[in-house]
Formats: sequence, C-alpha cells, structure tokens
Amino acid sequence: MNTGIFKIETNHIKPKKGRILVAEPFLAGSYFNRAVVLLAAHDKDGSIGFILNKKVSYSLNEVVKNFPDTNSEIFIGGSVNSDSLYYIHTLGEDLPGSIKINDNIYWGRDIGKLGGRYSLWPNYPEDPSLN
Repeated sequence: MNTGIFKIETNHIKPKKGRILVAEPFLAGSYFNRAVVLLAAHDKDGSIGFILNKKVSYSLNEVVKNFPDTNSEIFIGGSVNSDSLYYIHTLGEDLPGSIKINDNIYWGRDIGKLGGRYSLWPNYPEDPSLN
C-alpha cells in the first residue's frame, strides 16, 4: 500500500486578503474542519474570513427580525464571535461602509445599511458604533 497518498504538503503561499484557504482534510475537531475560507482581511493583528462551504439551515429572515424576504443564504464564519453578522456582497461602494476584498467582492458588518437597500425595510436602524 502506498502510504504517501496520506502525506499532506503545504504550498507555502502566504495568506493575504482576497485569497482562498482550504483546510487540511484531516484537521479533526476544529471549527475549520474541511472549511473553504475567503480571507477578507489579514495583517499582523489577525485575520477575518468567511467560510464559504458551511451553510446553516436558517434564512436571513429568521436571523434578522423584519428583514425583507430574500433568497440569501447564511453560512457559518466571519468573526469567531457568535453574536455578529457579517456579509459579503458585490454592491461595492454603493453600500456605505463596504470594505473591499478584491475587484468585485466586498464585505460589510452593518446589516442596517444592507437592509436599507430594500424599499420594504427603509427604517431599520444602522449601527452608529460601526461608523
């Protein structure tokens, strides 16, 4: 039997904003087990990433009270804190407070600004602590 097929080698590419990270397949018992992560930010102080392949069974409307009906999906990821809701989008600078990841992908953290894009949800309060 060729046991070399179980050997995992790193590619030595440094993490940076906009890159995709793929967890080692045998990373057991970890929050990032089999995760595919889009790095939204990375510097000496830490990283922010979005796990792209761990969808939850809740809709955005179930998580955010009175959010307009959308077909948006929710995934586990973002900050390690579980009391925050971050999102990635392609609205660019049209959505105030957006942070650029690469040419076409941005991220945000104020759901009120995202909700304000929907005419059915014009009065949702923006979070002033994020400005």
